[in-house]
Amino acid sequence: MTIKNNKVIKIIPTPPENYEAYLYKITNLNNNKKYIGYKASPYDGTYFYSSECPIMKAELSKAEKIEYEILDYGYKIDMSTKETEMLQAVDAKNNSEYYNKSNGGGQYSIASFSDSDDLADSILNHELDHLIVNTPAEDLKDMDSIQVRNEEYSEHIKNIAHNINDHYGDQDYINQKYQCVVLLDYKGENKPLLVGGNHTRKGVNRTQYSKSVTIPTICIPKKMYKNLDIVDIHSLGLRLNPTPEDDHKPSDEFDFTKHFLMRSKYKKIPVDSQTNKDWLKEKFHKNSYEIGKIIKSVKKEEKKQNYKMAGKVWIDWTSEEWSQQLEDKLDQDRDKNTFTMAMSSGKFDWTKIISKIHANYPKKKNFILFIHHPSPDTIDYEDKWFKKKYPAHLGEFKLIFSSLGIKYSIQYLSTVTSDGTKELEETE
Repeated sequence: MTIKNNKVIKIIPTPPENYEAYLYKITNLNNNKKYIGYKASPYDGTYFYSSECPIMKAELSKAEKIEYEILDYGYKIDMSTKETEMLQAVDAKNNSEYYNKSNGGGQYSIASFSDSDDLADSILNHELDHLIVNTPAEDLKDMDSIQVRNEEYSEHIKNIAHNINDHYGDQDYINQKYQCVVLLDYKGENKPLLVGGNHTRKGVNRTQYSKSVTIPTICIPKKMYKNLDIVDIHSLGLRLNPTPEDDHKPSDEFDFTKHFLMRSKYKKIPVDSQTNKDWLKEKFHKNSYEIGKIIKSVKKEEKKQNYKMAGKVWIDWTSEEWSQQLEDKLDQDRDKNTFTMAMSSGKFDWTKIISKIHANYPKKKNFILFIHHPSPDTIDYEDKWFKKKYPAHLGEFKLIFSSLGIKYSIQYLSTVTSDGTKELEETE
C-alpha cells in the first residue's frame, strides 16, 4: 500500500499477523541520499526515525519529497542483523550516499555469526593449512572436545579404523583423508579443545598403527578465536561437518536441534528466525523442505523442554493412557437430552459433527463438543484454533445449530498435566 501526502511518500507493505520489528529506508528524493534503520516494535505510523545526524535533519526538513519504505518485518534480531548486513555491504558510515553514521551492530544484531563463520570458512577453504601440525594420534586421544553431535556414530568410527588398517597405516593416506581442528589454550595454557575431527581421532586410535601415526591437525591460536563464545564454538563445530564427503559424518537434524536450542537459550535467537534459516541455506546448502523439517524438529523439542522445566507433559487424549478418561467424560455429560463428542482441533471435521447430529436429532437437542489440541510442533494448534479456526467456523456453528433448534456448547479439555516431579520435590 502506498500513501502520499504533501511531502512524504510512504510505502508500507501489508505486515504479517505477528512480528516484533521492521526494517525501513528513508530516501531524500532531492539528492537520493538514504538512511536505513529498524524499529524494535510494530509499525503504528507515529515513528519516523531516531538518527541525531544534524545534516540529515536539515536536508530532510528542506526536501520537497521524501520516500519512506518498510523493507521487511520480522523478529528484532533478524531486522537488526539485516540492517547491519545492508549497511556493511555499502559501508554506509563512509558512503556519501547515506546518512547513517554507523554500519549497524545494535544490541540485537548478531551479524549472522560472522566471526564464527569466517573462521569456519577459512578452515574449509584451506586458508589455515599453514597452521597444520602433524600430531601423534595418541596426543589427541584424550583431549577435551566439544560435543556438537547428538550422539557418536560407532559405525563411522569403525569405518575409519578399518580403512586405515586396510592401507596398512600409510601416513600419506591419513594425511590426504583425515584432519582434526584444535583451539589452542582454550581451557588455559597448554589445555587445547578439539572442535573438529572427534570421530577421526577415535577411529585412528582404534587402529593397530595408533602409536606410530600422526593426524594433520589445524592448531588455531587463541588470538584467532578469542571473541567466540560457547555458542559460536558450537556453531564452528557444526560447520566443520558440512557434507558427506569421504569419511566425514555430516551434521544432522539432531545436531542442529541441539545448536539452535543453544542459540535460543544463550543468544535469545528465536528458533524459526530468518537468521537460522539463512545459515542452514548458505552454510549447509539445505533446501526449503530440509530447513522446514529441521525447524519443526527444534520447535517440538523446545516445547518439550519448556514443559519439562515446568513439570508438565502434553496430554494425548487419543492415547491408550487417556482415551478411557475421555470416554468417561463424554459419558458423564450425556443424558436423555444431550449428546456429546470429542474432536481434535488439528483434525476438525464438519462431516463427523453432521453424522453425530443425524444419529441423535431430533430426540436430543443439547450438544456438547469437547475440543482437545495436538502436541504443538511448528504449529501451535491451541493458538491457531482460537485465532483462526474457530472464528472461521463460528458462522457455521450458529447457522446449523440455530436452524435445527439445537443448543450447543464447546468445552476444552486440558492440554498439559503434571509429570509428577513437582509433587516429588514437595515430599522430599
